Amino acid sequence: MALSNLSLLDLTTTNTTASTITSGTVSPTANALVICGSAYRGGTQRTAQTPSTTATGMGTITLIINEAGDNSGGTKVGAGSWYSQATASPSSGTFTATWGGTSNQQMIWVMQCTGHDTSSPIGSSNSTALDGSGGTNIATTITTPATDSMIVATAIVASTASGLSATDGCTELIDANVTTTFPLLYVQYKNGTPPSTVTRTNLTSNTIRSQIMFEIKVAPTPPPFVGGPLVFFIGY
Repeated sequence: MALSNLSLLDLTTTNTTASTITSGTVSPTANALVICGSAYRGGTQRTAQTPSTTATGMGTITLIINEAGDNSGGTKVGAGSWYSQATASPSSGTFTATWGGTSNQQMIWVMQCTGHDTSSPIGSSNSTALDGSGGTNIATTITTPATDSMIVATAIVASTASGLSATDGCTELIDANVTTTFPLLYVQYKNGTPPSTVTRTNLTSNTIRSQIMFEIKVAPTPPPFVGGPLVFFIGY
């Protein structure tokens, strides 16, 4: 079985001082891997807490990776991702992300895929956080992913323009500003033969930026059935 492509169920953004944000209502597919991400800009350095959901049949919400952002000065940006394993009959519902304090802008998004390893869906992961210096790129590297897995890379940038192309052979899933100026959220993925490094390029020069990256593993192939001859005993 191959992994399905990643699909976006909801993206919600707010441009107000707050410490929580709630998604729109989503309807996960039966047995899907459901991924909730959240990001922030502004305030002091924040670490996202485990999201909650009103949907039933979603299993335990488990952290994949959390990047609070660079804390060397200036505006802060950070992002986190979590997964849950939907049952055969998940209900519709919302997700709510909570930060350890208020920020100026917030984002939450919910994605899903199928064909994953249901017992251990996430492989390697890593994150990068940069202050407002060092050019226009941000790169993140993970342990070499399996050729049949999928990588997901999420970049949150304090101030830049939307409309950038996906990089490293990936497909762009989200390219969105909260306002016309900031912040910008990019989510891209590569399903099959994924790269171990993703570099988001052509960002506004010297902006504060963070990127998280993780691998989704494909369902293991069941061993082939080895059958023997049928032997019948007939008694007299």
